[in-house]
Amino acid sequence: VFKNKVSFTVHCSKGTYIRTLCKDIGEKLGCGAVMSKLERIRAGKFEIYNSVKLDELEKECNEPVCMLERAQYYMAIGNNADAKNCFLKALGMPMDDIQRIKLYENYAQYHFKVNDFQSASEYQLMAAQLEEKANGRTEKSANLMYTSAVYSFIGGLYPQAIDCYLKVIDFYSNIDSSVSLSNVTKCNKGIGNAYNAMKDYEKAKNYFQEVVAYYEANDMVDNEYPKAIMRLADAEKFNKEYDSSILHYQQAMKLFEEGNMMEDYGNAAS
Repeated sequence: VFKNKVSFTVHCSKGTYIRTLCKDIGEKLGCGAVMSKLERIRAGKFEIYNSVKLDELEKECNEPVCMLERAQYYMAIGNNADAKNCFLKALGMPMDDIQRIKLYENYAQYHFKVNDFQSASEYQLMAAQLEEKANGRTEKSANLMYTSAVYSFIGGLYPQAIDCYLKVIDFYSNIDSSVSLSNVTKCNKGIGNAYNAMKDYEKAKNYFQEVVAYYEANDMVDNEYPKAIMRLADAEKFNKEYDSSILHYQQAMKLFEEGNMMEDYGNAAS
């Protein structure tokens, strides 16, 4: 509030008339009011702080930061053709390692968005490898590698996914913390899923056993615990270890019922 002027922010749905809102507030206060200025700072997922002026898009762009910003803008508005064109131009420009890591990561996200999961995994892997080369094995390089593993799995590149997961495990295995154990467990789950997809059920079973052991030692109330038992039971079934498979299905079903996880219960029962 400054003298006879009031500035405020409104979060509203489409069809809201701010001019009318100002008038109604003035009437409620008994002093009257009119709108003197209006600035839209957000529309859906688009915000003013990362907006691009139209005349900026028409200017020549001969450096990677500018070209990447254009690519990100076109991605945000769903113009995949122009986004890809900007990414390809940026890839051919000289830049430092930090810029190139960011470019690879964003181009991976572009490929994931257009369902080219194999290309997404390759560029994400390039980002992880360059990060490790530039700065050594860090949490950032491990996170990049983990995302590459996920992209690889979705893209059906199962051996590559396993290799990426193992590299992440190698990093976190040298750090003694509960977060590290949790991250190793997520990787073990991913490796188990990859071996499962490759129909190597013996190896899948071994990694799923590691996941179950983690929850039994650390967090048996987590909803992921019965799901981990369920994955183990599936692997045992396909590996023709029927007795242990039945026992684990029964254990998972009991926990699903206790946790009111009825959809999961139905899947286990079937």
